[in-house]
Amino acid sequence: MKKTLTLFILLVLVLPTASLMAKPLSGMGIKSNQSVLAVPELWSNPNTWGGVKPVAGDLVNIPAGKSIILDENPPALGGLTILGKLEFEAKDINLTTTWIMVMGELHIGSASAPFQQKAIITLTGNDMTESVMGMGTRGLMVMGGLLELHGTPPTKTWTKINANALKSATNLTLLESGNWKVNDQIVVAPTDYFGTGDAQRVSINAINGTSITISTGLNAQRWGVLQYATSTGMSLTPGTLPSTVVAGTPTILDERAEVGNLTRNIVIQSLDDALWQNNKFGCNVMVMRDGNTQGVAHIDGIEIKRGGQNGKLGRYPFHWHMLSYDGTSTLADATGQYIRNSSINESANRGIVIHGTNGVEVSKNVLFDIKGHAIFTEDASERRNKIDGNLVLQVRDPLNPLKNHESSSTGGGSVGFWISNPDNIITNNTVAGSGFFGYWMAYTTQAWGMSAAIKINPSRLLFGVFDNNTSHSNAEDGIHFDNVEADNLGNLKGMKYVSTTDGLDPVWPFPNRRRHMLSRYCVWKNGSSGIWDRAFIPDNDQAISADNCFQFFSGAGDDGLIKRSLAVGTSLNYDMNGVKIPAGSSAESPVAFSSYHSTFDIKDNLVINFPAVADIQSGAYGTAEYYLVPVDKGLIRNVNNTFINSHPGVKVKPDQPQYTIGTLWDPYDVWGGPANEDNYYVFDTPFFTYGQTPKIILPNTATSGGVIVEGPFYGIKDYVVNKTMGWGNLFLSKIDVNRLNSNLDVIGSMSVPEGTEGQKLANMRHFSAHPSGLYELNFPTIKDVNDLIFNVSNMLTANDYLVLSVEYNRDYKIDGVFASLRNYITEFAPNELPVADKYTHVYKPVSNLNEVKTSTNGEVYWQDRVNNKVWMKVRGGVNPGDPDLSQISDANLYKLFNVRLYGTLSPSTTTSVRNIV
Repeated sequence: MKKTLTLFILLVLVLPTASLMAKPLSGMGIKSNQSVLAVPELWSNPNTWGGVKPVAGDLVNIPAGKSIILDENPPALGGLTILGKLEFEAKDINLTTTWIMVMGELHIGSASAPFQQKAIITLTGNDMTESVMGMGTRGLMVMGGLLELHGTPPTKTWTKINANALKSATNLTLLESGNWKVNDQIVVAPTDYFGTGDAQRVSINAINGTSITISTGLNAQRWGVLQYATSTGMSLTPGTLPSTVVAGTPTILDERAEVGNLTRNIVIQSLDDALWQNNKFGCNVMVMRDGNTQGVAHIDGIEIKRGGQNGKLGRYPFHWHMLSYDGTSTLADATGQYIRNSSINESANRGIVIHGTNGVEVSKNVLFDIKGHAIFTEDASERRNKIDGNLVLQVRDPLNPLKNHESSSTGGGSVGFWISNPDNIITNNTVAGSGFFGYWMAYTTQAWGMSAAIKINPSRLLFGVFDNNTSHSNAEDGIHFDNVEADNLGNLKGMKYVSTTDGLDPVWPFPNRRRHMLSRYCVWKNGSSGIWDRAFIPDNDQAISADNCFQFFSGAGDDGLIKRSLAVGTSLNYDMNGVKIPAGSSAESPVAFSSYHSTFDIKDNLVINFPAVADIQSGAYGTAEYYLVPVDKGLIRNVNNTFINSHPGVKVKPDQPQYTIGTLWDPYDVWGGPANEDNYYVFDTPFFTYGQTPKIILPNTATSGGVIVEGPFYGIKDYVVNKTMGWGNLFLSKIDVNRLNSNLDVIGSMSVPEGTEGQKLANMRHFSAHPSGLYELNFPTIKDVNDLIFNVSNMLTANDYLVLSVEYNRDYKIDGVFASLRNYITEFAPNELPVADKYTHVYKPVSNLNEVKTSTNGEVYWQDRVNNKVWMKVRGGVNPGDPDLSQISDANLYKLFNVRLYGTLSPSTTTSVRNIV
């Protein structure tokens, strides 16, 4: 007769069935690693049970101090509590039970003597509201006990194919045999874009060395050979390369399909019943503490089938639960615990979850068909864990997501690896076929959930290891560093990661800040960027990015570095399944590097097959990303990049109306300008090119979108009008700029529309000016300009000049104009004219515009009260640079300084007549 188990009965009462050990559960405080176990007894022996063996539906209790060997298939039990020890005999065993509670020890094999036979544990709990000791049902639940599961996994849990395989093929050539067997279930990864031939589960029908026959023909072609970089492009055979390619740069592209083996000889599974089929109520394995006693799991070579319980918190195929934290207390790491060489074969709720636990190992596992994040660090408190060599295939959003970041309907999506704390070791893993990102490195600002009381800021912790990970065929970015958890609901916010030695925000001069390394990763055939890397000073070294659909390397990596990497715009693995690019993608016009106004230094990389496509951001450098400053000189730090069949970067118009795309300095003539000239890459319009003969960039100006002209160009930006910068300290007013000829005729114009609060980067309003031109700057939405500050960039020496007029209210008579490195608003009174020194240059008034234009020393101005203007000849050399920084630092490249002009109300009686002289 089946009994109903309650927590009160479990803790207090004697189990009443005569066939069970008539013992109270008062011994549950004795843990397996503390107790002295009796001589093992056989399950099949009635004397073990006081004369009557358990029958179907019984709640079975193995008391503390009792050791039983399971030597037969017992009837389907109503529940099994292990306070002592249960060990499977070395024979084929099937154990079916509603649930298992391990407070003592459960052994199937050992690390020194792995289980060779077949052991199947089927969990059948059918009351979805039942919660055994707070751990649910249909579970193998370890509370302070010891779980030792050691099967005999294949020698290779996953490998790759080693020859191309056509659609419908039933023969595959593997890279390694891996000791696989006929009838093993395997899963074949996609090698195309997301949705084109999903990961496919099949069975092995025959094996001949590394050749296998599978039960069902492939749903799409799979790529299965290596590609080699050569001087002429990608090849199926090795070839020569230019001498500029530095040692250590990857030259081999591996897009071969992974093949994972799902079959293991120890199986934990849910009953394949209506609750699974209709409600996705699967099995779960949970390891937690009993008071101060850690639950312990040593798992090697098991298969979890039909795992996870849809929409139920904590009910995952496998997870460690709060072993290392208790309230505000940090407990010992769970060092030595592991799940290895195992598989999760379909899950309704995540895959392998590390929750509030430090120091465990997750290695060489295969996870397939996962709803929710597949490998998941839950609270952002999880540290010092080793996640190595795992294969994750086919991840989709759950039916009932537990966190908003797991669902596309709430701004996120489920991913292969959700890593919320940087202090972990992530190596040698592969994810393919995720419906969102592959790896989501979401380093948030605090711990959440049950770890929320722990004082920790993951976004400022020292970085661990991220090395040799692969991400391909995902719907979005292959690797994503950004958009972290903002609350316990799992809403998201943007966050730039900083690796520090003390977990605190860095303060100048940043003694606690450290560079961190993302090394040897491979991202290919992803539906968006290969990597989005938003962090301070990240190093990307020896990476491979190929066949992605947007910017291959992208992000905002202040002083970041991309070096010794291989970027392949379009490889030979192209149009294999009739899909050249995913819908809505620009994969046929890829961009290798999106450096976001040169926040990344790009050096010693090999760039292949990034052609120019007219009017579309394409080529090696994404030029649309240079919008923060009017003149960008950061390309001087892009050294020794080898371009093969690649355009340096098509110049395109900004994709936001409030952006302006300035001029790019081309110090190494990568766009093909004349040698020994100060070359700048600009739009082919009179505003930039008047008075010069532009140098056409191959293949032609129409395709390239820009031309080369001789510089320098100076930047005018960062306006403060009437001592205010506007909303959020950002200047949002419209600007109109005219370039004039010597007769003051307009020969070129540009404008930036008025910004609005909350508009994306609404302060991007600036312009670049050439010393040969005359320029007018107007603020059409401001009626009363009487105090103006702006910044000037790239005026490096006293030989740099620019004639510029700015709008100014005629009713204010100028009291002073000066250029300085000092802060006008905070250091000076409203009408104070500072003393001239090497950092503050006072401008002299002159009588007319001609005197401004012909001044040999510059630093003069004339107030044209008739036309509401102030003309000035701005002179460089104000900023001496920073001797303590590299010569190619931004401070020395731009030598930024300020110009301020202000006056006193003194109404003018002039009339509005154009005055040229």
